[in-house]
Amino acid sequence: MPALVFASVPVKLIFGLLIAYLLISWTYTKKYISVKIFTISTLLFVCFELSLNSFYQMEGIAKEWVFASRNAYEQDLTAIDLLVNYSKKKNSNFFFYKNPV
Repeated sequence: MPALVFASVPVKLIFGLLIAYLLISWTYTKKYISVKIFTISTLLFVCFELSLNSFYQMEGIAKEWVFASRNAYEQDLTAIDLLVNYSKKKNSNFFFYKNPV
């Protein structure tokens, strides 16, 4: 059974970060940690979560879009070439001019 995923981030990780935030907030409200430690630990968790979310977003884009691979450009090249050759045979009046700017 595949792992449950929410917006490309594993659900276990989301719950883990939520528990960490709740634990930090709880220790601060009970006065177990100072404001300085609370601020630093919250800042570290926020930076960690931002970097992790960015990583999973980029991984998701790379898997779904196949943006950076040459294979994505070449996979339908023969079909496109057949269509271009067919249109050249059917219509000799059409031409395309590319602006060399």
